[in-house]
Amino acid sequence: MFFVCPNRVLDKILNRVGSLAESPMQTGSITILGYQIDTDSNKRHAPLVLKRSITTLTERLAMAFSTPESLPESGVYEREIRKAIEKRLDSRS
Repeated sequence: MFFVCPNRVLDKILNRVGSLAESPMQTGSITILGYQIDTDSNKRHAPLVLKRSITTLTERLAMAFSTPESLPESGVYEREIRKAIEKRLDSRS
């Protein structure tokens, strides 16, 4: 399985799950490819450049996402949603 995303998204994934043991491409693995726009290009449609990739087993990634150490603190999503709602309501005034 492949997951193609902006390099910044790959950074956020790895910050969330920590280091993952790399594996060769095989059945049950996922390869995450982090791309970014080639800022050195002078073309009208700048090409994408592969900045980095990681291949690991899907079960390792699932375990890393679900372990308590990698989960955000309790209530963090609720607080962020409430802040966004309040900001939106304040901007209407």
